[in-house]
Amino acid sequence: QSGWLFDLTRPWVNGKPPANRVNGWWTGYPLCRDMHCAYTQGSAVYYLLKSALALRAEGQPVPPAWLEAAFGTLDTAIGLQREDGNFGFSYALDKAQVLDWHGFAGCWLAAACALAWQWDQQDSYLRAAQKALPFYHAFVCELSCRGTPMDTWKSVDEEGNLAFIKLARHLHEASGASETLEAAVDSAHYEMLWRYGYRTRPPAPPLSETDWNACGGSITSVSNPHAHPMALIITGELLWLADATCDGYWRDRAEDAVKWIMQCMELYPEVSRYGSYGVLTERFCPSDGLLIEKFDDGTPSSLWFSYNGWAAAAALEGILEWMLDKHRVFRDHNEVSLKLNPA
Repeated sequence: QSGWLFDLTRPWVNGKPPANRVNGWWTGYPLCRDMHCAYTQGSAVYYLLKSALALRAEGQPVPPAWLEAAFGTLDTAIGLQREDGNFGFSYALDKAQVLDWHGFAGCWLAAACALAWQWDQQDSYLRAAQKALPFYHAFVCELSCRGTPMDTWKSVDEEGNLAFIKLARHLHEASGASETLEAAVDSAHYEMLWRYGYRTRPPAPPLSETDWNACGGSITSVSNPHAHPMALIITGELLWLADATCDGYWRDRAEDAVKWIMQCMELYPEVSRYGSYGVLTERFCPSDGLLIEKFDDGTPSSLWFSYNGWAAAAALEGILEWMLDKHRVFRDHNEVSLKLNPA
């Protein structure tokens, strides 16, 4: 009835669907209980379309259900989009209606609209993305992106801005307009304000017992003072920005994050004391903030004893984007060398 996707997946029991497919880990936060959330909707559709475009580029078939889900959801979003470009924060369950307008999470829907235009050049998606850009850009310029993660009570956060740099990049690829490149630069600067540019001294093990370095890791929000892998998902955008601006600074910062996540993965399982190879938590505590996980003897741990699929996926996305860029640079260098030295 709402026109949105279910926000999470739960198993069917005895041939019957679960009673609730909306309330996930964020159930304890009344701001987003019993409603659809822009963060889950927008990011899901964005990655459906990114995957579809990747398959098409490789000449592979794209599952029709992916496109039906993605475009149907975006059509609902566009039908509700305000004239100022805002997509809203949360939505009703039984009809296409915005429940809460205040928040940055809808920027993921704008980024998905820009990808939707890449699929078939339908003007309605490009117009929706272009209309959203100045609305969300204002929050970035004020350094106050707020209302993306569902557990931060809309405090200022790092995560929402990641959608914005994707939006700005895709719009620049579509039009080449200078304001879209400027928006991407502003977004990248905002991200750098959340990244450690120096090594901290973690007060708790296991990080305190290693040569782990906080440099390149990003803080999640002003409510959660821990570093997480989320920023790896804009590795491709930072590498693109380095080329678009002819500024190698952004390539260096992208590499910082890749090196940071590589050393994080090397902690498992011998140093982390839990999990196995391929496991990755979302929470690394470079300071005394959020030291709430405990070892069996009651002492605090600087790692969260939890495997997070999204964290591993973000790490993989960043590493793969970085590797593809290295391959591209190497290939281009060889092509130039062959032209200069045909023998």
